[in-house]
Amino acid sequence: MALPTNYKDDVLGDSMDGKRRYRVIENSDGTISLEDVTEYSQTGSDFGAFDINQINEEVNKMLPKTGEASNTTAVFQDASSRANLESGEKLSVLFGKISKWLTDLKTVCFTGSYNDLSNRPNLHAVATSGNYNQLNNRPTIGAAASRSVVNNATTTSDGTVLDGRMGKTLMDRLLQDSSQLQTVLNNLIRSNKTIGSAYAVTATYRSNAYLTTVYWSGTHVGDKMAAYTQRNFGTLPAGHRPNAKCQVPVAGVPGLYLTVEPSGIVSMRNEHYAEISFSKVSVYGALTFIN
Repeated sequence: MALPTNYKDDVLGDSMDGKRRYRVIENSDGTISLEDVTEYSQTGSDFGAFDINQINEEVNKMLPKTGEASNTTAVFQDASSRANLESGEKLSVLFGKISKWLTDLKTVCFTGSYNDLSNRPNLHAVATSGNYNQLNNRPTIGAAASRSVVNNATTTSDGTVLDGRMGKTLMDRLLQDSSQLQTVLNNLIRSNKTIGSAYAVTATYRSNAYLTTVYWSGTHVGDKMAAYTQRNFGTLPAGHRPNAKCQVPVAGVPGLYLTVEPSGIVSMRNEHYAEISFSKVSVYGALTFIN
């Protein structure tokens, strides 16, 4: 499944002077609600649990270095001409080259029968039958000597042995696959790093080549914050920032949000239209987004 790559940010209209507008609505139960009346020249994309689940499903499908690959498939076509395998080529190209070689092999390569040779000379019966019992003064040898030798990775016939050259070909392919899988594994590795602390709350993050997760934890000592102000913890490095502002509310403090900006600034922000004041409160939260 192809993930969407056309997410858009909100773009405020020129008349907004760079600020969003909200209208306070009084509800019948004595509460108030905020209605967004901002004029947008472009409405941004929604991003939520559904998008994150899609991303995680695709990440889970990626084959780890030591994963089970028996059901992994590759689509390929025969190469136009016979050519050697080269390191760094895609599996579709490698399989296409191998298939071309196998397609061009003559019947004798698989049967081992002298009768399938073209322009064969006149030889004794044993040369055309391949029957060991027709040899005179034959020595006593192991059973493997009487087996048919095959130089491919497709034969399923009983009583055949694999040519040593095919072992080298298979090993080369395994080494290349291992290198490609190691690259994917390296891109998935995530490590903990600290962003900063404020008011006894610490912000950290874990990131890889695809996703970043920001964590907040601690017991806030209490604060008084004016409307639409924030307390910054620090800034995420470039390449590990969201395309749109991400927020998660702080439980127990209406209007207070843990926030990550597209600029990388990580903060605790008052999104309420008025000042908020609160005492000690536990602050725990996390936000995950695509780099």
